[in-house]
Amino acid sequence: MKKGCFIKSIIILTILVAAVLYVVQNKFDDFILKPGKKFLLPVIKNDFNKKIEQINPSPERDSLIVLLNNYFVSLKKNKNINKNDWIIKKISF
Repeated sequence: MKKGCFIKSIIILTILVAAVLYVVQNKFDDFILKPGKKFLLPVIKNDFNKKIEQINPSPERDSLIVLLNNYFVSLKKNKNINKNDWIIKKISF
């Protein structure tokens, strides 16, 4: 490999890495978070509804359904999702 070709490839690689870092740091919400929420929240909600249907009807089940619905509504409204806000870290049914 020639010296000029190597230098050009390093310059192009540096510019590409800088562009990717800029997009991730400044445009993360628009490109990843909002579409991810639109896709993942209904999938997760449907999965929880299927698992909740397996539980016997009781007042606790009803309150769990209300809590989960409130949680999903708040996730749709929130711009930021933090690990500390997750109420469900590990559930085994």
